[in-house]
Amino acid sequence: MIEEILQKKAKLVDESIPRFLPITPPEELYRAMRHLLDAGGKRLRPSALLLAAEAVGGKPETVLPAAVAVELVHNFTLIHDDIMDEADLRRGLTTVHKKWGVPRAIIAGDAMYSKAFEILSCTKSDPQRLVESLELLSKTCTDICEGQWMDMNFATRKDVTEDEYMSMVEKKTAFFLRPRLKWVLHYQAQTTSMQRALWDFGRFTGIGFQIYDDVIDLITPEEILGKRRAEI
Repeated sequence: MIEEILQKKAKLVDESIPRFLPITPPEELYRAMRHLLDAGGKRLRPSALLLAAEAVGGKPETVLPAAVAVELVHNFTLIHDDIMDEADLRRGLTTVHKKWGVPRAIIAGDAMYSKAFEILSCTKSDPQRLVESLELLSKTCTDICEGQWMDMNFATRKDVTEDEYMSMVEKKTAFFLRPRLKWVLHYQAQTTSMQRALWDFGRFTGIGFQIYDDVIDLITPEEILGKRRAEI
């Protein structure tokens, strides 16, 4: 039942990506930007936002631009992650930097980052709430960079504490889920209890997802994982 619901929301996001990010000149740039997006993916982050909108009595369509925007930011981070990891595969496909080269992959990732803000600005809301959402996305991207920096530093250390790891996890993924739900608070949720419930759900789901993902990276064969395994 849950899988079916998530699949329906993922389909809604999939169908919206070409509308918000069409292939326009220079075509090769946009093909590079769409490379991982068109390969599919779980779409958990945008689906969480759409489901949260429904949970508080709203319509998913009202936050669809925000949902697509967060999926673009997620995929932008994947392009840059693959460059840093020198990865050959992502979602079973050749990574963007292997297909188009590192300089062009950086440009494609940067373009996706900026497009995310452009698409988010299409969300129908009053100006103050829209400014708050744009500010929140900017803060989220900074948190992601901080978390990635910490993660890379941890790879050279043998004394990483549990608190340090949890802080890194929260920056990399929990903060990446919470903002989507906070946008729903802006547009839909009216009560303090709704806001607290959505905020906590985003935080704990994000932490759990990242821990699970880290374990999967360590134990899953590359042919199943669809990308290079993490090194121990």
